[in-house]
Amino acid sequence: MTHALTPAGGVLSEFTVIQLEEDHAYLTSTAAAEEIDLDLRHKQAEGFDVKVTNVTEEIAVIGVTGPLAAKVLPGLADMTWLTARETEVADTPVRTLRVSYIGESGWELHVTAGKAVQLFNALEQIARPMGLGFYGAYAANSMRLEKGYRGWGADLAMTMARTYTGNLDLLALRTAYHGPTAAAQSVTGISGWQHTGMPGNVAFVPEPNQYRDIFDPGTQLYLDKINRTIATATTGKVAGMIVESVQGYGGIIEMPPGYMSGAAERIRASGGLYIVDEVQSGFGRTGEHFRGFEADNVVPEIVVMAKGLGNGFPISAVVAKKHVAAPMAEKFMFHTYGANPTSAAAARAVLAVMHDKGLQENAHSVGAALLERLNDLNTLARRLGDHDFLALPHA
Repeated sequence: MTHALTPAGGVLSEFTVIQLEEDHAYLTSTAAAEEIDLDLRHKQAEGFDVKVTNVTEEIAVIGVTGPLAAKVLPGLADMTWLTARETEVADTPVRTLRVSYIGESGWELHVTAGKAVQLFNALEQIARPMGLGFYGAYAANSMRLEKGYRGWGADLAMTMARTYTGNLDLLALRTAYHGPTAAAQSVTGISGWQHTGMPGNVAFVPEPNQYRDIFDPGTQLYLDKINRTIATATTGKVAGMIVESVQGYGGIIEMPPGYMSGAAERIRASGGLYIVDEVQSGFGRTGEHFRGFEADNVVPEIVVMAKGLGNGFPISAVVAKKHVAAPMAEKFMFHTYGANPTSAAAARAVLAVMHDKGLQENAHSVGAALLERLNDLNTLARRLGDHDFLALPHA
């Protein structure tokens, strides 16, 4: 899975790439982005000996998803996440992708359009005795609430900060992404994610991008901008500031040393709380630390987390200091999918595996090996920008 970037380093598109042969790759994208991505591929191929062919009409995709999906596809149960395999399912040749909208509990079966009905009927005969059947968008979203939970987590953090402080104004970073709900969109600094009519009382400050920085390298000018923004774009008192320890959709931007602690100091001086979004950077993904904010020796008042907590299972959490959360008891707060015991059990199991299997240490060692190879490539052709060490963060 990879991203196409804008000239400024933001995310333009997201798609999956499978290398079938040394000179032959298979790319998949969302149906809504087909024309955009195809046009992008054609433009990128200009000047190279590369042929781009749209096979959308020739290929059908069947999704097999849910907790019992592995029983329907027992011969594919050993496939690891984000891998592909050419195989046969029910005597039908398929290209199997271990990737799914709902997360790790699913497969995509890419099959020649003419054989799609044959494969579909065979899968139905296998699945029906297990009590499985067809599913639609509502069922898919209920299995994949991880994306929505990300938004709801940000919503709760913002509500908590405003309730505790009594202030409305929030600060967020440009190129930040915090979720799809209205409140989460309001603190997302990417126009493509913001729809009309989102809530206000949000001011954006420049992200401390040390690769494509607008100031000199370092953090001081970026921290000074926080003070100026509070003085000119808020009432002077703020509810808080929300920051991704490593920006995901914004281009995998790691917060430089001193920025998170400096930002927290300035926000607290203006009556606000420091809120950290660890959805993409938490749970050992950076290798060095289990939580991204630990890299700067800062302790936030509120932490939003999801994704890695459930390893594809729908769950999120908002963790706050006790005195910050206490005023929430004065109002009713409810969510239909909240406190799901199955999701909680899955998260406990995921945390145990992280600890027992040393997954943080693995991210550190594999990330170091990747960095070494990138540096080797850079000595052959100076086509890569300078990069600091960061393990293997992934959405």
